[in-house]
Amino acid sequence: MTAIYLTGTHLSPSPSINQHEPTFLSRLRHQLALVPAGLRTTQVTHAIQAEVILAHYLYRAGRVVEARYHSSAAVALALGHRLHKIRAADGDALSGGGEFAVTLPPAQDAIEEGERINGFWTVVLLDKVWAAALGMPPTVGNDEMIDTPFPWDVSGYEQNLVPPGAAYSRTIPKFLSRDQTAPLGGGGSLAYQLQAVILFERASHFAFRQLDNAAQADYIALDAHIDELRQILFPLDTLQTLQLDPRTCMITCSLLHLATLKLHSRFIPDNTAALNKCLGVASNLVATLEKVDMARVLPVNAITGMLCYLVSQEIIRYLTIIPTLPPASRPLNYPPDRVLAMLTSLTSGMEIFGADCPLTVSQLAELRGAYSATP
Repeated sequence: MTAIYLTGTHLSPSPSINQHEPTFLSRLRHQLALVPAGLRTTQVTHAIQAEVILAHYLYRAGRVVEARYHSSAAVALALGHRLHKIRAADGDALSGGGEFAVTLPPAQDAIEEGERINGFWTVVLLDKVWAAALGMPPTVGNDEMIDTPFPWDVSGYEQNLVPPGAAYSRTIPKFLSRDQTAPLGGGGSLAYQLQAVILFERASHFAFRQLDNAAQADYIALDAHIDELRQILFPLDTLQTLQLDPRTCMITCSLLHLATLKLHSRFIPDNTAALNKCLGVASNLVATLEKVDMARVLPVNAITGMLCYLVSQEIIRYLTIIPTLPPASRPLNYPPDRVLAMLTSLTSGMEIFGADCPLTVSQLAELRGAYSATP
């Protein structure tokens, strides 16, 4: 409950409530410091939730190192209690949890099992999205060891949509390889957001790969995978998904578009086709975000500002590249003034939803400095 009180005092518009924020922060840190020494199995989910909430709070505050510490602590708790092995096909395997791994007693019902599945993937999501955004390695470094199926929405567990007795293995590698021979589980907003994060992470890593024949084949397959999921979730002629869960969809949409920008980034400016594709994808993202009712998404997750910041950096790069290209190679459909309008739209959105987020405020200041230096 302390983590919830901390979030409430942080987000409250009342100064009389805000003044209690340092007290709850200190109390939560003290409580979490005692977790490794005296955690009962029934407290695992609550401890993980508290670490995740504190990490989110610290990211909003721009205290990235501290946030990463608590995010990693959540990962350690999840792996240490073998939440990555829920419904594992190889149920006796003890890999990935460490020497002191603890297996929780069986879940009492589908709802409790769902809480464990969703709790685990929430930790993975937090770890991977910020690691990829910051250019750091994730704490969950070995995707091969994760057998837990992708999560369902809460209603899925309530309706017993999880197939009884179904077993799963290597969930992330099978998703990336588009393996259709085995079930991956899951469905709904959290599962789609996870898939977007996984593709974004893989696209970000591609920039460091040697361009051999294998890399070329992986590049083509990954590009097609990103395009397919983006077109399924965010077709240009409808925004119904955004109307259902605007906060989650803003993140998922930004991740899938940014994944394409990252994947093609290394080929710009030498490849005009790559530049045109990136400009088109950036334009589609901006058009989608412009249709979001910002009043419905406040307050936003700090990662939303981070993703918009990364997209803005890419757009600023395009603004510096386009004038250097031969006239015949410049993108006809994206003159500099149109590209500049895309950047302005993104930063204007960040000003609205990031006004109370110190991390986003600092990123906006950096973007303004970079923007003023562009030709």
